[in-house]
Amino acid sequence: MPPTTPRPAAPALQIPTFSNRRIHYIFRPPLTSVRCIDATEALAEKFRAALTRREVAIRDFYDIAHVVKNLGVRPLDDDFLEMIRQKLAVPGNEAINVSQDRLSQLRAQLDGRLKPVLRRKDFEGFDLDGTFTVVRQIARAVLGG
Repeated sequence: MPPTTPRPAAPALQIPTFSNRRIHYIFRPPLTSVRCIDATEALAEKFRAALTRREVAIRDFYDIAHVVKNLGVRPLDDDFLEMIRQKLAVPGNEAINVSQDRLSQLRAQLDGRLKPVLRRKDFEGFDLDGTFTVVRQIARAVLGG
């Protein structure tokens, strides 16, 4: 058998960082491109998950709060609400749930699931009640009331 020559290492993945809605790549020039969903669609999916996920997840609410606060997204925009409606219309979603019990379940996840993965200032700056209010407003809007 002929001796084998080592294969060159695979190129490192691009790791995008976001600043003022522009994507900056740590590795230049970009080594490859990656297909991904539009940021607006990703946020609509987060709202769908926050509204209907069987097992409520605090991460959905943190992500919503972060995007709305830091990127100036207007979640009550008509086009955005229509995108959420379309996602909710896909078969297999649970019923919309913005009950007080759901908020209590989220509060129970704060210290165990959210705090360990955030910097102190980010955790302390998270307003669960305010975010839950926004999600309730979305629920009313997509349900037509």
